[in-house]
This record gives sequence, structure tokens and C-alpha cells, in this order.
Amino acid sequence: MRNFFVAILMVLVAGPALAHSMQLELDQSKVVRLTRPASGVVIGNASVADVIVHSPQILLVVGKSVGRTHFLVVGENGQTLYSGEISVSLGSQAGVVTTMHGREIQNSLCNSRCVDIVTPDSTAGPLNDTAGRIRSRATHTNGSGGRQ
Repeated sequence: MRNFFVAILMVLVAGPALAHSMQLELDQSKVVRLTRPASGVVIGNASVADVIVHSPQILLVVGKSVGRTHFLVVGENGQTLYSGEISVSLGSQAGVVTTMHGREIQNSLCNSRCVDIVTPDSTAGPLNDTAGRIRSRATHTNGSGGRQ
């Protein structure tokens, strides 16, 4: 029974972990400041977001591709310092045009002229090869792909 109370006391002393949802645009980054030093960082899907450890208490989160993933930071004793979901979007939809021809999908960013955006969802035209390579890298990153 004494061990039970010691465990409860340790949880109360450690304090609650920060639980957050983070919104990022593609290729955007945000700073995460921690109250204590991190000893480990885990990203559920590394093809969606990446974390750069600037210092033990400052992390930089970067949106790599459109999607959602989970982000977890642990401290020296395995306590959770930060936990949350990262959502990465194309950002402002102004100027983004999606073209669908049957099963083929292509996103383009259009201002005075249109430039194709290569995403894992791209299936159309000459960018299909590049999109296939992106999908292959994402599959490999998730642990279900072959050697590259």
C-alpha cells in the first residue's frame, strides 16, 4: 500500500504533461519550449513532420507533407513532457487548384501562372514518378517498405 502512495506522489510531483494540438502549413516550422530537458522525441509518422532538437528545452517542429501525426517528448525518467497531434495542411487554399481526370489527381499553385505541387496524393502527369518516389519514402519511413 505504501508503494501505491509513493507512486501517486511521484505523479503529482512530476506535474501534468503538456497536451497540445499543433497546426502547421507545409514547410512551416514552430518552436516548442519545454519546462524541463527532453531525453527523447518520437514522431508517429516522420513523413508528415520532423523535429529538430535545438537544445534540450527547445524543439523545432517542421511540416513535411500534408497529413496528421502524433508527437511525444519524454524527460530523463521517462515522464511525458509533451504530447499532442500535429496537423499539416497546404495552408491558405487561395490559389490552390485541384485537377481531377478520372482517378488522376494533381494540385497546382496558381497566381499569374500555375506550378504543380508534388504531394503523396499526386497521381497525374509527368510528376507521377516523383509522387511515387515520395509515397515510397513515406512507406519506407513507416517501416513497411523495402530497402532503398
